[in-house]
Amino acid sequence: MKEQVTDISTMVKNYPVIVKPSNSSAGRGVSLVKTQIELNNAIQDAELYVKKEGSILIEEYIEGEQYSIETI
Repeated sequence: MKEQVTDISTMVKNYPVIVKPSNSSAGRGVSLVKTQIELNNAIQDAELYVKKEGSILIEEYIEGEQYSIETI
């Protein structure tokens, strides 16, 4: 996976971005990334929380207020 991390990190041109597992919950493995070095670390951290059949998402960061509703 380290080779893939290097390939992905060179593809991201604009920072900040959000890195997160596609199938985790409660903010586990989610990182706000401002540099390429942080990106490599965030991808490795997100890998710890990716469940079977999951992937890692890299999204544009949009500044603003965040709202969350927790349900049971």
